[in-house]
Amino acid sequence: MPEGYTHVRTAQKAATAIHYKVQCPAAFAAGANGPDSFFCYEVWKKRAKRHFDLPTLGNRMHEEKTGEFLRSLCRHVKSRPQVEYALGFLSHYAADTVVHPFVYAMCQPGQPYAGPGARLPGGRAGLHPARGGHRQCAGARQRCQPPAHR
Repeated sequence: MPEGYTHVRTAQKAATAIHYKVQCPAAFAAGANGPDSFFCYEVWKKRAKRHFDLPTLGNRMHEEKTGEFLRSLCRHVKSRPQVEYALGFLSHYAADTVVHPFVYAMCQPGQPYAGPGARLPGGRAGLHPARGGHRQCAGARQRCQPPAHR
């Protein structure tokens, strides 16, 4: 799936396209990463040894009651950082809505995506640390398993 830097870059490009000036870049970037940050929680530990099962929460936030969550998020923003976080999060959702089906279509069920990620805008080649990019946290690679329709 799109990595953290790709989500931030996509959100920044969307903001630029509509001439929106991001005023709280940290909140905007945190929102753009959405629940994906939960996949990186204590990845060096076996799941049973982690203090909290945040990867499962991250999966649930991607699959369960997403519309209800997004409406609540938008309804409860009050401050500028909250607005920026919400805008970033909406960008995350939009990017996942487009990219996830593409990735699922390009791989075999239950197998990691092995396709040409470098050919996608902001793909793995664009995330090289020497080029100012970031690396995905180890162990966060998701399997190609479309969520069940609810």
